[in-house]
Amino acid sequence: MQPVRRQEARFEGIFAEPMRLASGETISEMLLRVIPGLGSLSNWEQVAGRHVIEPIQAWIVQARENLQNKPEWDAWLKDFVAAINTVLADVRRYLGTAQQGQSDGVRAKLYAAGYPDSEESLSRLALNVLASLDGLSCALVGMRQPSYVDDAFGITEMKQVDGLAILRDFN
Repeated sequence: MQPVRRQEARFEGIFAEPMRLASGETISEMLLRVIPGLGSLSNWEQVAGRHVIEPIQAWIVQARENLQNKPEWDAWLKDFVAAINTVLADVRRYLGTAQQGQSDGVRAKLYAAGYPDSEESLSRLALNVLASLDGLSCALVGMRQPSYVDDAFGITEMKQVDGLAILRDFN
């Protein structure tokens, strides 16, 4: 949170007013409240827009209306955007790392159920199991990121497995 906290303190020093969202919190306070309850990167992607990005954007719009005539505003805003982008990227990495143990456990269970060792992504392994099932005509995959779509298309080149046996033995 340090890059955002520095910008919050800098804002208050330059503009002689606190940097508070409509909720009354600073941005760093809001992030520290929201992040611990997320638990996973997919939860972050579900709540980030509405509960993090939108309040920050609303604050920027309001602050811009009040401060756009001050010469320091543009430089401060540029630095703030860089700081918040750094922190949000760190949040994504933190949540992804925190989730790694769970992903490793699912991968181990797939191997124990008979899936051959593979360097493919866990999502590809799971999709390959499903694509190997007779009678399954479609599987819905998340498409929030282009990389998710690219990853899903990768199963077309994978060797089919005995999906039914793997699912039966997967605990």
